[in-house]
Amino acid sequence: MAELRGRIRKLGPINQEAPDDFRESEERFTFLTEQIQDLTDAEAQLQGAITELNSEIRTRFRATFAEVDSAFGNYFTAFFGGGAARLKLLDPDDIIDSGIEIEAQPPGKRLSTISLLSGGERSLTAVALLFALLSVHPAPFCVLDEVDAAL
Repeated sequence: MAELRGRIRKLGPINQEAPDDFRESEERFTFLTEQIQDLTDAEAQLQGAITELNSEIRTRFRATFAEVDSAFGNYFTAFFGGGAARLKLLDPDDIIDSGIEIEAQPPGKRLSTISLLSGGERSLTAVALLFALLSVHPAPFCVLDEVDAAL
C-alpha cells in the first residue's frame, strides 16, 4: 500500500480541469472531422462538375471545329478559285490544350502550312478563316482594316 501511495505522489497533482478539457477537445475533433468530410464531399462534387464541363467543352469544340473547318475550306476555295485548305488539331487526343495548324494548298501549289505561303496568300487564307469563324458564330458587325496590305 505504501508503495502505491508513493507511486501516486510521483504522478503529481491532479488536473481538475482534465474532464472539461477532454470534452472540449473531443467536440473540436468532431467538428473538424465533420468539416473535413464536408470539404471532401465538396471536392468530389467539384471534380464531377469539372469532368462534366470538360466533356461538354470537348463535344462543343469538336462540333464547332468541324463546322469552322468545313466553312474555311469553302471560303478558301472561293477566294482562290480552287485549291483546298483545312484546319488540323496538333493533338487530337487532347483538344482542350491542343494547338491548331492551318494547312493550305492554293491552286497549282503543294500542300503546306500557312507559314510557307506568300504574304498575299496568307492574307487571303486568314480572311477565309475569319469569314469561316463569323459564318459559324456571327458577330453583330465586323470591321476589317488594311486586309489587302499584303495583296
